[in-house]
Amino acid sequence: MSELNQNKSFNYSNFSDFCFHKDELPPETRHTVELLLDIASNDYEEAEKVLSNETVLDLEYCEITDLSPLITLPNLTCLYLSENEISDLTPLQALTNLRRIQLHKNKIQDITPLQTLVNVDELTLSDNYISDISPLSKLTKLIQLWLDNNRIINIRPLSKLINLEEIHLYKNKISDIKPLEELINLQYLDLGNNHIKDITPIAKLIKLENLELDENNIIDIQPLDNLINLTELSVSKNKIYNLYPIFNLQKLCVLDSSFNQIKDFDSLQALKNVNHLNISGNPFSGLLSPNYFIDKYQNLSSLPLNHQKVIEAITLTYSNLSLEAPKVMIASNYKSFHAQAFDFLESKRKIKYSDLISFVHNLEDEDEYKIRDLIDNANKNIFQIQDCKWIQIVIKKLIESEFNNSQFIRQLQSISQSIQLYLTPEELSLNNNIVTTQDILHQIYLIETYQSLLKIPLDEKTQQWYDCLNQLFEHCGWFIPFEDVCIVCDRPSKFSLDSETRLHSEGEPAIQFADGYGLYYYHGVALPEKYGKVHPNQWETKWLLSENNTELRRILIQAIGYNRICDELKAIKLDSFREYDLIKIDAEADVEPIVLLKMICPSTGYTHVLRVPPNLESAREAITWINWGVDPQDFAAES
Repeated sequence: MSELNQNKSFNYSNFSDFCFHKDELPPETRHTVELLLDIASNDYEEAEKVLSNETVLDLEYCEITDLSPLITLPNLTCLYLSENEISDLTPLQALTNLRRIQLHKNKIQDITPLQTLVNVDELTLSDNYISDISPLSKLTKLIQLWLDNNRIINIRPLSKLINLEEIHLYKNKISDIKPLEELINLQYLDLGNNHIKDITPIAKLIKLENLELDENNIIDIQPLDNLINLTELSVSKNKIYNLYPIFNLQKLCVLDSSFNQIKDFDSLQALKNVNHLNISGNPFSGLLSPNYFIDKYQNLSSLPLNHQKVIEAITLTYSNLSLEAPKVMIASNYKSFHAQAFDFLESKRKIKYSDLISFVHNLEDEDEYKIRDLIDNANKNIFQIQDCKWIQIVIKKLIESEFNNSQFIRQLQSISQSIQLYLTPEELSLNNNIVTTQDILHQIYLIETYQSLLKIPLDEKTQQWYDCLNQLFEHCGWFIPFEDVCIVCDRPSKFSLDSETRLHSEGEPAIQFADGYGLYYYHGVALPEKYGKVHPNQWETKWLLSENNTELRRILIQAIGYNRICDELKAIKLDSFREYDLIKIDAEADVEPIVLLKMICPSTGYTHVLRVPPNLESAREAITWINWGVDPQDFAAES
């Protein structure tokens, strides 16, 4: 035994002894003493008097490594030492009055000193480096025990702790849980993130109310059918194929069975008392993919609207919403579609065009303009199954996830966003009031998937709304519904996409309407007409010098080519630094020489060119200028 440990054991039996010899103590011991003085008093003898009578001591988040001074505090019953740097628990073995100890997030491997603390009923040792828990076998008064995130394989020592009511063993290396079958008083058990396959021993724990078994290798949950007091169960991320064994657990209110192999959704309706259910990530056989809309959509996407069919579909929609049939106005393209909406609002409300934007942003406050909300909520209450409290919320969430993650729907979203690039801020302000093809498909998909999953017929009201939605999909494009007027946009006569389903055409519109109106795109990037109507092979390098839009400049560079740009504009390379080139163009394109910094993005391969002040002569200097004075040598990572 070292001289220091001898002093700790024999010479420093009182706290005041530690204080009077404080300057002789190692830094880690002195740190603990100073923390205790801060709690009690700077007067050493007064501090000893105060601390000797303390029963509760909180030293969490204090960067403690040495517990030696605590041996002088025998009356402690509650000790909080979480989130420190503690590895040696030896000083605690003398504190036999302790009943509650919190030691999570330290550096503990050996818990042998704890075996003398036979009065402890609550012990927290989570987030340490513990593998051997045999010293705990002597702590038979334990009621609550936290051992999450350690290195435990063998839990046999726990078999003697028959008073345990709550135990946390999340994120260890446990596979055999047979020792737990004797712990018949357990009410809470967390065995998540281990290596468990067989849960048979749990069958005897009939007092269990909360059971966590997520992230294991469990297939069979039959042993759970006897846990009649279970209220919360998590079996997420296992290999479970069905939930039949738990259908008779009448008290079960919360169930997480996500990311398993459950296919039969219809059977879940037996879980009538469950309030909260997570079933995401399962391969349900009745869950339709929105991609099945593709063929139907492609057949309709460029067909011109039949005006009579449009009127019939809109009239039927309003009738289903218990509204009078509106006047139907059909716009020939996206531009006139927005213009007609503003003209209507301007004449209807006598509002000046300059004031319309703020008015449109607040349309939801006007009853007569809430038709879009009525359409969105028309099937909100379909399949109200009163004895399954969870079913609407869960299915809707399940369907929303499938719908939004569908490749086809993402393509529609991308196209809609691309179209918005052409809209003015005034026109964009109407977006929340527009019903798009995607919105209609969403509602159709919701109804069809509900029916497919639950295997029940549609009620009369839902069937009528479903028929109405299909008419809207087949006979209408985008539309803006007001109370007495509905403005519908004709479909484009032409839709051109590239191999990545981005709007794209070369030298002609990617979206063309029958009236001649067109929108130009180059691989998803909206182009002004002056670029779009010219084939990229004929794009002129001089455009690059006057173009201020970064994205358009990138497209011009990509299509024209760096070599042609340098050749036609007689560019001279002044300097290089890493993947950057500093280029000077003396052509009479501006009142002063044009100096450009060129970079090839390592992640995308795109070439980017930015204009920099003409007085710069080094690439490094230009990079620093672009990055607001930050030298490229100081970059943590370049983009």
